[in-house]
Amino acid sequence: MKRALHPTLVLMIVLTSTPLFGDLIVNGSFESPDIDGPFASFDAGSTMIPGWEVVGVSVAILDNQQVIGFNFTAQDGNQLMDLAGQQNNNPNNGVVQNVTTTVGADYLLSFYVGSVTDGGLYFASTVDLSIDGGAQTGYTNPTAPTDMVDWLQFTVPFTAQNSVTTIAFFNGSAANNFICLLDNVVLIGDAPFLLGDVNLDGIVSLLDVSPFVNAITSGCYIENADMNQDGVVSLLDVALFVDALTG
Repeated sequence: MKRALHPTLVLMIVLTSTPLFGDLIVNGSFESPDIDGPFASFDAGSTMIPGWEVVGVSVAILDNQQVIGFNFTAQDGNQLMDLAGQQNNNPNNGVVQNVTTTVGADYLLSFYVGSVTDGGLYFASTVDLSIDGGAQTGYTNPTAPTDMVDWLQFTVPFTAQNSVTTIAFFNGSAANNFICLLDNVVLIGDAPFLLGDVNLDGIVSLLDVSPFVNAITSGCYIENADMNQDGVVSLLDVALFVDALTG
């Protein structure tokens, strides 16, 4: 007889494996180019960040560093993106990537928003996302520590409408906020719809626990995580998710 995992134990599992369908984003952790110094600025039109084109005025890549008591640490790897640029904080600042997709196929976009505050120049960050030129949707990490970057993951499902899908991230932070941190952008796709398959790799497994928990805590709706199909991902879905995971 199979022994069921306790829901609390399941939700505490930390995942590190790579999804079966692979990541379609190029340079999603902004590890290239390897910058020389604490930061490097890239102006609009630049394609010097592999996989990405810069729009707006400019953006910056930061290296893991400590600045005036702040620990700017990447969520993944050693570098992170600052969409606010070097103090210009233009709302049109952003990075854009075109990804080959299959029309009608389901995809899941995952990314992390980083926040930090000093009560003067830095506050909680908001990253705006646009898919295929659609309306920009803001994703805010409300937690802003005073000594280090706090990272919050967001996951956004979508169905590809074109053979090439444009993924664009913009500076959505307030005008008086001079930081907008982004890291670890991942796009997974080509998986059939399956309740509990939150990361869209075609199966329900421990790889789905982290995005399932994030869907609950962030309030971001993911249909595959809505186990009872009531239009919201909540604690009411936990028992059904555990059943799918262990059944």
